[in-house]
Amino acid sequence: MGVEVRPLAVRSDLERQNIACRALQENIRPAIQRIERYAGDQRLSGQAFEAHKNYMRRGHVPALNAFIVLNREEAESQEWPDDTVVAWPDPELGQGYANGFNLIALNAGLSLENFGLSYPVTIDDLATNWEGIYDFRRHIRGSGLFSDNVSLSTAAERFGAEANLAELEIFRTVDDPNTFNQILERAAWMGFSWESRREPILDLLIAAGSVDAFFDITDRILDGELTLEEAMTELEAGGD
Repeated sequence: MGVEVRPLAVRSDLERQNIACRALQENIRPAIQRIERYAGDQRLSGQAFEAHKNYMRRGHVPALNAFIVLNREEAESQEWPDDTVVAWPDPELGQGYANGFNLIALNAGLSLENFGLSYPVTIDDLATNWEGIYDFRRHIRGSGLFSDNVSLSTAAERFGAEANLAELEIFRTVDDPNTFNQILERAAWMGFSWESRREPILDLLIAAGSVDAFFDITDRILDGELTLEEAMTELEAGGD
């Protein structure tokens, strides 16, 4: 059962500030390029944010202001109040997160509009729609929608902007969650998971030309009749 999604408009300034801080801590912090605390003329890097996180864990109201902006240029072009945390998405990690969000939404049949978002989620949404991203992340965590088939933070950290791209293309090719998950199950049997990348599975699906042909050829691979390379050669030669 997912968490309640409250309309963004009813949130008080204090609640939004709490969510901004928690969004940095729990949600998109791994996708953040840099976190700084502005205190007068001093700029302290991540250590100040770690101290603030510990402060939040004790249940206190935030002592710092938290702002999420689009990029470093935006952060450095503005004057910020004292005791302010400013963060922006990392181009590689942020895009990897966005890919994962899109894949989860497609596979679970979720309407992003319910979270104040639209498809596709972009890296800019991590900054401009951070409340919606925060709500969406909490919903998919509370609903158990993470699985062995889809990794979010770890895939983004390992593969950057290319994380989950092959899986997204597989889904777009078959356009059906059940078929998609069956393909990824076959991929796992063949030794391909998000950890080892699934581009060879996408290539095999495209070369097969249909889902049925893909299952037929993977049956032969799993039975030991063909290697993956031999299967690709056969498909590219038209089965001759």
